[in-house]
Amino acid sequence: MKLLIVEDHAGSAEALCKLLTLRMETLHCVIVGTLREGLEKSMEIKAGVTLLDLSLPDATIDQVIESIPKFYPPVVVISDFASPEIVLKCFQFEAENVLTKCALRKKIDSFEGRIEADKLVMAITNAHFRDVLPKTRHAAPN
Repeated sequence: MKLLIVEDHAGSAEALCKLLTLRMETLHCVIVGTLREGLEKSMEIKAGVTLLDLSLPDATIDQVIESIPKFYPPVVVISDFASPEIVLKCFQFEAENVLTKCALRKKIDSFEGRIEADKLVMAITNAHFRDVLPKTRHAAPN
């Protein structure tokens, strides 16, 4: 499965990719650092899941949130901004999930970090299942 990571901090994106590929061997990560690149790459590769950082150098947080429907779905927002207003707005613009980047980046060995990592892996797994389920549902014998 292809995973698009739209994150301007290369070290964070690479660490996240490494974490996920250790847990999901068939995952292939594509990393870009701007909203513009993310939108272009999303349509090009049709990723199974897009992880979208809200803080990008070429857009405001509101512009990033409002761009969510322009990405090939599903989109999981990874953000240091966990205010209820931002989370709600992400869901209003069709985000599949909103997870805290801080917990993934800084607390990966803590209990909270493991929960966040598990949520991310589950979101990616669920997106993959939604992608393949219609094909397998119709292929099952009656």
